[in-house]
Amino acid sequence: TDLKACSSGWKDIIIPGHTDYARMRTMAAHNRASGDRDILVTFHGRYPDSHSVYRNCEIRAQVMALSSMEGVDVGGFVDDYLERKGRSHFCLIPAGTSPWTNHL
Repeated sequence: TDLKACSSGWKDIIIPGHTDYARMRTMAAHNRASGDRDILVTFHGRYPDSHSVYRNCEIRAQVMALSSMEGVDVGGFVDDYLERKGRSHFCLIPAGTSPWTNHL
């Protein structure tokens, strides 16, 4: 299975992640108009071959298999991820090991 049951509706409350003001400003600074974007799709983060905790995250493995396609920018962590997101038409957010992300 691709998703690990990590919460239970009868006892858990899931609070969405928070995007702080500085991160929002950085994302806005790197945001480009659609016609100026040169990446079709991007995702950078952990995946099965990069960390054992992610061994059951099959969707992330499938995303990595797209790496050789034109316009696809996927891989492990990079220092300029927010810049890449601003250059991308689509940002993939595949399921991981927790029910939230700060990448939205």
